[in-house]
Amino acid sequence: MDSSDTLIDLKFGLSQLSGNSELFLRLLQKFSDEYVTAEDKLSLFFNQHNWDSARTYLHTIKGVAGNLGITKLHHASRQAENELKSASEPPASFHLFCDTLRATLTYIQTLQASPVLLNGDIPAEQADESELQRSSETTAPDDFIRALAQNEFIAQEQLDAWLAVSTPDSGKQQQIRDAIDDLDYDNALALLKN
Repeated sequence: MDSSDTLIDLKFGLSQLSGNSELFLRLLQKFSDEYVTAEDKLSLFFNQHNWDSARTYLHTIKGVAGNLGITKLHHASRQAENELKSASEPPASFHLFCDTLRATLTYIQTLQASPVLLNGDIPAEQADESELQRSSETTAPDDFIRALAQNEFIAQEQLDAWLAVSTPDSGKQQQIRDAIDDLDYDNALALLKN
């Protein structure tokens, strides 16, 4: 996978903070709180033809995202910002930016709910047992259940994030993924609830 396709480069983000996972999670939450309304704010700038403010805001998001390892949003922000530099109209990539922002914010929620995911490179036997226990007791996010119940399309990275927080069992994750790939949402939902 190209690094620009990674929602959050956890290894990079943690390295920026000398491995301090609590601080990393706090900064990710602060990012989420700060930019949860970014789509609306940018839409308002576009509607008001306030191109300079839109460019500045995208530039800020790009910088903060880059520093935290929020790779995909960093690239989406850069693309939208570059398009605004050469035109006085909403960037063609704004839809991609919004989708990436939503997926990023959801992934941050997933990490907050299950911090053990930050230790993805650590073998399970070395991870803290209490964190693994909490992770195994995690239930599926309501948005995941609702999406399956309504037969909605789920983007791959969104699916990965929801599966990671729903069950630590990689075999079960694959079964749910296969059911969704086959558009058998009822089976995916049944697997998720069991």
